[in-house]
Amino acid sequence: MGTLPHPRAAAAPLSPHVDRLAQPPSGYGVFLTRYEDGTVDVFTGGRKLRVAVSPAVEVQTRSLALEGRVGNGEGRLRPGFFAKGHVQTKKDASAAFVPAEAVVYFAGISKVFVVTGAKVEERLIKGGARQGAWIEIAEGVKPGETVAVSNLSQLFNGAPIIPIEAKAAK
Repeated sequence: MGTLPHPRAAAAPLSPHVDRLAQPPSGYGVFLTRYEDGTVDVFTGGRKLRVAVSPAVEVQTRSLALEGRVGNGEGRLRPGFFAKGHVQTKKDASAAFVPAEAVVYFAGISKVFVVTGAKVEERLIKGGARQGAWIEIAEGVKPGETVAVSNLSQLFNGAPIIPIEAKAAK
């Protein structure tokens, strides 16, 4: 197995996919360190990546070029390959997430049913980033509140319920 002649040759340019970065991320990276040379270290997907951030933003497309370095010990990546990536734009430890199946969409309105004792309270929500099977709730639900995830079509504001213990989230 050969090695690449120069580490830059293994860098995967992400600029063709930057427009996808504006979409809600499917997973978050954790910002670790910023360096004076314009690069940052990010931990995502079980890997620590050094990412170069371009200061030049294309105004018309609202995009910027990113370049990342990833390990290629097995030689599966080749120069010129494209990759998909996500950039965390904000970190909020107090963000509320709910399972995607808990959100009801109707006529352009998003809502959830928050369990309050033996009743549910209908709440209009403003959804945020999606992370796998979970949706961040920017407005409408506080962290730690319990939401209904079944029989949603039968629920209404103030509907009596018999809460059951949910399976642990994975």
